[in-house]
Amino acid sequence: MKLRQITKLEITDHYYLSTDDKCYYLDEYAVGQGYKYSKFNQLIFNLKKDMSRQGRPDFRFKRKAISDVIQYFRCIFQAADSSNYCIVPIPPSKSPNDPLYDDRIYEIASNIFTPSNAIKLLNTITSRDPAHTNENSDRNPDSIEQNIMIDVSLISAVEGRTIILLDDILNTGASYLACKNIISRHFPHNNVIGLFVGRCVRP
Repeated sequence: MKLRQITKLEITDHYYLSTDDKCYYLDEYAVGQGYKYSKFNQLIFNLKKDMSRQGRPDFRFKRKAISDVIQYFRCIFQAADSSNYCIVPIPPSKSPNDPLYDDRIYEIASNIFTPSNAIKLLNTITSRDPAHTNENSDRNPDSIEQNIMIDVSLISAVEGRTIILLDDILNTGASYLACKNIISRHFPHNNVIGLFVGRCVRP
């Protein structure tokens, strides 16, 4: 797989993004089409498999999806100078103390370069329903931003480096923009880009 950039042609699908945002993705996830629609849809379904499935036979598909995504990104960034980058996972819908907290994005981030390149700078304060199970939820950058806390003890590890905000799916761009706004206030001179496994497309 190769990275694709969100351009003016795709940006209308992600209406919280602006033309100033530099966001990249691997492939397109067809919303509402099910896991049988394509191999990539199947990858995303497995990647997002709920943590309540842990310990059941089908959970191995989630582990395989995480491993596959890591390999895709490793191949893409193999020639990059890792010292220039830190990867900040966009926090999941669950807070770290929630029994259903899913650390898949941090795991991916920790294995693209080295574990030290992955900085868990942002955390969800209060658990909420994930966007893919609640399409009608009022998810906008402001409300999401109010529910994210920055770990100030990690600020020194981020300063002066290109910050990659990593997530599995780019939908409206609300979560990305909320995280970018928080980071831009603390690191006004850092370059921030978005990196996603896939982007949502709708019929």
